[in-house]
Amino acid sequence: MLRLDKLVPPSFYLILVSLFLHIGIYAHTLDLLLIGGHEMLTLLVKILSDFAVLPNPVLPAMARYLLALMLTDSRHEARMAAKITGCHESQFSRLLNRPDAMKIAKISLNRAARRRLAVLDKLIAHGKQPLLIVDATLIGRRGKKIQNCGRYNHGKGHVRGHKFTNFLLLLDDVAIPLGTLAHYTRDYCEEQGLDYKTEAQMVKDWIHWFPSSGLVTKDQIKHIHFVFDSGYDVKAIQCAVNRIGSHFTMSIKTNRIVDGINVKEYFRRHRHLPWQTIRIKSGSGGKGSRRTYRTRHQARVKLKGCGLVTLICSEMKRKGNGQIVRKYLVSSDHSLSVREVIEIYKKRWAVESWHKEMKQNHGYRDARYARFGAIEAHVNLCLTAYNLVNEGISGLVRKGVTVREYMVASENEKSAQTINLFGGKARLKQQATAAMEKIKVA
Repeated sequence: MLRLDKLVPPSFYLILVSLFLHIGIYAHTLDLLLIGGHEMLTLLVKILSDFAVLPNPVLPAMARYLLALMLTDSRHEARMAAKITGCHESQFSRLLNRPDAMKIAKISLNRAARRRLAVLDKLIAHGKQPLLIVDATLIGRRGKKIQNCGRYNHGKGHVRGHKFTNFLLLLDDVAIPLGTLAHYTRDYCEEQGLDYKTEAQMVKDWIHWFPSSGLVTKDQIKHIHFVFDSGYDVKAIQCAVNRIGSHFTMSIKTNRIVDGINVKEYFRRHRHLPWQTIRIKSGSGGKGSRRTYRTRHQARVKLKGCGLVTLICSEMKRKGNGQIVRKYLVSSDHSLSVREVIEIYKKRWAVESWHKEMKQNHGYRDARYARFGAIEAHVNLCLTAYNLVNEGISGLVRKGVTVREYMVASENEKSAQTINLFGGKARLKQQATAAMEKIKVA
């Protein structure tokens, strides 16, 4: 009887086992190569694999969805992603409706932000001031069966939809989104068995979590400066920033107590404080590129519930209607001059421009799902895609590339592959003829 172990050496079986394991681990990469041959998708899968948090079956769909979000377009949704990547849109619906989709999306955002924060030490060494701007934005939604749909004041009326609070790190005019918090309504919390929290409580909890997030080190936190508008004038938020060792600059409300009286009454009683004129560059330069501020300030004033701060009363005349806008600013960093405090607070407008860019070009408001978990996962993936495309990774899509440009490049890539096959010229002619017949009147 012929024995197989004498014909085949034992090392052959070890090679077979390792080969099957290799095929199993990288099946998702082979699948991408067989479907489209896109090097970008393969590179994205490698980057997501390095995150070490995503299950292997999720990687192909996640890479395709992120690639679609990285392209500039007025509308990002599952149907558009399916058209670009050549797969069915149900893949993305299953991806966003997974029970762990929100967790996966948040961890992916955390890992993508870490990659961009690698330059933080170098900028701090050159004297750059990292600013962490906190601000909320609204996504309008309509429909009776949409989860977590609330009614929020927009300043010019009320908006029905969802509210997200974003944490944007500004490094030398480079925006890096670090995280986003969804506001849950009382009905949604009761439905999901969650404890209801106000926006101020969620922001306070995020600040306490920030040192342990892995995004920055303890030494870097000391150099980060938080910037808030008057909507976050809450003692708990200010104390949370002080507790982690950072500083803040924010606009406070007129009824906030300083040295035992409200801030408006404080400046009325201290009319001996002189007015100073400060001119600060605004815009991209040119005629009328400077704004004039009239300021009064008092150093080391006790802000109730917080501690000693620098208090500033700032006035600016609006162009056009000539209306005078007055703001009361406080800063916990006593080493800053009045000009530096105003310049820091002026940069808060960068988050408004960033919100507009995200909504118009990167699909921030384009998730049309009934389940709020899918919407929250989509928003976190939008921020992840923004970080990846702005990192400038060699081999990935360049910032500003539109969907149309990507589709044209993909068709050219397919044509280049087809022409190298046997009878490639004839195949190209048949494809061109078939495409033209589709658009002609029969």
